[in-house]
Amino acid sequence: MLHRKSSSLSRPSSLDQSPRWKLSINQMTAYRWSMEDFLGGAAKARFEAVGLWRKWVDDCGVDETRELAASLGLKISTLSVAGGFTGGNGFSCDESILDSLEAIRTAWKLGATTLLVYAGSRGGHTPTQARRCITHGLKEIAPLAEDLGVQLAVVPLSGQSAKRFSFLGDLLETWRLVQEVGSDHLGLGLNSYHSWRDPNLLLLPAEAMSKLFSVQIADSREVSRSEYDQTLPGDGQIPLPGVIQTLLRAGYKGHLDISVWSEQLWASELYDEMLTRCRQRMETWDRCSVDTPFVLPAGPLSVAEVRRATVQPQGSGRYSI
Repeated sequence: MLHRKSSSLSRPSSLDQSPRWKLSINQMTAYRWSMEDFLGGAAKARFEAVGLWRKWVDDCGVDETRELAASLGLKISTLSVAGGFTGGNGFSCDESILDSLEAIRTAWKLGATTLLVYAGSRGGHTPTQARRCITHGLKEIAPLAEDLGVQLAVVPLSGQSAKRFSFLGDLLETWRLVQEVGSDHLGLGLNSYHSWRDPNLLLLPAEAMSKLFSVQIADSREVSRSEYDQTLPGDGQIPLPGVIQTLLRAGYKGHLDISVWSEQLWASELYDEMLTRCRQRMETWDRCSVDTPFVLPAGPLSVAEVRRATVQPQGSGRYSI
């Protein structure tokens, strides 16, 4: 029988009253695991929550997934994914709306806090047409999300993923679209891998921060070798501790969902060790940075400034685990 092991890590007593980062592990990180293996592995690695994908939920069953997660003491932070309103995935806008409505119902049955939305690729549309399709789709699904209490987080993407999954790649552009739809249950999702180069990443307005419903964490190589070549947090170039602290200090209260798309890691299948390493590293960053404020440079951030913005613990030139 799967069970949660007691923690062997202790935090310094001086930090006991400080909020801990709320850690979640996303199912995509352990791509080749079944639902049962993934939930068991997440519990074994002592994560408090998991981000799930509909494919695995369908394979396991909604009720079975919810009951197994509950028996292991795991919350469900996110469900992926809805959207595709531009028709780039081979479905019409109306078909994508129906599918997204079903995704909302699934999220509600699971007790998932947030449903992630990939708006859809541009396809053969003009930018204006693509935006119109996305706005229409979101307006059609938002009322059900409001009725069931499910948050919808629209995630901007970059690179090849943008061409396949989302026409929206800019945080402020995505925020303006969210404002246009105007639903209390519609907000932003932020993925560190896709948005860390966005010059407005750390300059989102307060209103947008209050509607930041999901933060996903992955690191980036200097040069990606393939479409799915993300790295575990701390193994790449993104100043994740500083970015995370800034988002938390700006008001984000949700889970930090570790979501790493990596063909190399998927092939390794050393998932138990990988999940434990992620959790330990994030907890180390949490302990080191909780009393070290992240200073936001004045004016728009250049890529170089963002890369230099990592919070450094006392007496250390880098983070390690």
